[in-house]
Amino acid sequence: MADTRIEWADVVWNPVTGCTPMPPGCDNCYAARMAPRLAGRFGYDKEDPFRPTFHEDRLEEPARWRKPRRVFVCSMGDLFHGKISDAQVLAVFQAMGRRRGAGHVFHVLTKRPERMRDLVLRWIEDGVTFHEGCTGRLPWYVWLGVSVERQVEADHRIPYLLETPAFRHFVSVEPMLREMTLARWVPNRQRLARECAGAVECEHGHDVCPECDPVGLDWVVAGGETGPRARPAHPDWFRRLRDECVAAGVPFFLKSRGVWLPWDPSKPVRGVVHVGRDGAVGQDPTGLSVPMVKTGKAGAALDGREWREVPIGSPGLRVAK
Repeated sequence: MADTRIEWADVVWNPVTGCTPMPPGCDNCYAARMAPRLAGRFGYDKEDPFRPTFHEDRLEEPARWRKPRRVFVCSMGDLFHGKISDAQVLAVFQAMGRRRGAGHVFHVLTKRPERMRDLVLRWIEDGVTFHEGCTGRLPWYVWLGVSVERQVEADHRIPYLLETPAFRHFVSVEPMLREMTLARWVPNRQRLARECAGAVECEHGHDVCPECDPVGLDWVVAGGETGPRARPAHPDWFRRLRDECVAAGVPFFLKSRGVWLPWDPSKPVRGVVHVGRDGAVGQDPTGLSVPMVKTGKAGAALDGREWREVPIGSPGLRVAK
């Protein structure tokens, strides 16, 4: 376990580390950059520190934490990488269930949702137990998500995610490399709540309707790329996702806009680039491009406000209704 500067989590927990990069989103992967610094230490292979590795000795860590935490699972790898066995993946999920989750919320994020769906459906069919009284379903404190960077990845990965039974489904659009729409996967929960008279309170105090609660994204996290080779993100890309979420009543969390901001002409600088809505970068402006400059840290403000919304059931942050 380690505290983290990732804004939507309190700690990271890495029972699995290492991965095989999947471009273009992984071209500047922070975990791949960090792993060589850890080579030969903390369970990282000396010769190949980013090799997918299962760390059995880390499984009991969350059960020992006394304070409830938002836990980013496998920030330094992908739990569903093909070199991690089915039994090892299940061991990680069952470790989340120690002491009935111990009050934590576990955020499981992957770029390999096909395997995630297949494993979870098999566990449900086989009646796997995650904690006492929770058999044949994932517990409420395990949230499943996919990482996407462009529309093509969203179109491929999100349907697999939503075919995977879970209490919460979320998407992390980071690094955001192109404009995209998520409208088809963010059902209008505000309208459904008004129209439905069958809402009941579940055992954890969350209003749900077993008849009409839609299967869709419960949370959208977005962010620009960071690091020395970060690619710029057009500010309208974030606005579109925010507006879709606001219209649908789905919590939107803007983690960071990366390291690029629109250029202020009153401040002469070198290295201004023009970024089009389609992601094209060049020196010649067009009618839809925005001149941007690398700042080091662009922050999370969008149109004068920071968006830090989270679904009900996440400890430590303001709840979005």
